[in-house]
Amino acid sequence: MAKAKSPDEIIVDALTKAFNALPTAIPLSGSKSLFTAAQGNLAEQAVQDGYLTKSVRSVPGGKGKSKQIEFGVLTKAGILKVVEKDSPKAALEALLPAIEKIGKPATQPSPSEFKASLETATATCVAAIQTAFASLQRDVLHHITPADGSADPAPVLAALRFALEKVEPVVVELPAPPLPATTNPPTGLSVKTLVAEVVDFVKATAQERSVGCDFEELFNHLQKRHPDLSIGTFHDTLRNLEETNQIRLGGWARALDDMTRPELALFISYKVMYYAHPAQ
Repeated sequence: MAKAKSPDEIIVDALTKAFNALPTAIPLSGSKSLFTAAQGNLAEQAVQDGYLTKSVRSVPGGKGKSKQIEFGVLTKAGILKVVEKDSPKAALEALLPAIEKIGKPATQPSPSEFKASLETATATCVAAIQTAFASLQRDVLHHITPADGSADPAPVLAALRFALEKVEPVVVELPAPPLPATTNPPTGLSVKTLVAEVVDFVKATAQERSVGCDFEELFNHLQKRHPDLSIGTFHDTLRNLEETNQIRLGGWARALDDMTRPELALFISYKVMYYAHPAQ
């Protein structure tokens, strides 16, 4: 004999039904509703707990007449209650076995090459995720907004936002040679000189445009002066300048395909950085 569900489980089931039906609202109780007629007290409890709000709407009835139906509208608290039931983290952790099967490369890369490759791959993954969610948001808005504009996209967008907040970073330890604290600059190029040139160029660009420059423009400027400049040295310089508050780094907000030099991007605090601005 199946175990009877607790009141909380019945409420969560009703909230899940409302969540899956977004943006369409479902009658609160009765036939083909969130709650059965016998569960009317639980429907009231869900409303009192702030998971649902009531909305009385006119719907077509028999013989051309309309009738008033009480619908249950999912609130942000209700959406959070549903999202908390299942964490997207499990899906991300499911990728770990495949990653762990990747063998250690036969030839160890140099520390600077490995560092640049790892940062590029990380930036690619994060940007791809951001692009996917941006595309999902556009598709949701397209499909839920009717011609008369009566649908409210807020509950659906709130669901996406709460789901994203539930995702926790999965840390994967990759086999790699120990990385030096800093990358040695090319022969003949001092760290002091490179730092001064970066700060001066970023400031000059901001004075002309009121904003800084992207990494591609900055790297091209530096490489014309120093042809042997490596991406590793370039990245280390940017990090040090931001840590010492001499410049401010900005994130990339568009699709990764729009980035002409993705290998120049930096991955800092789960963000893809691609712009340099004067320090505030």
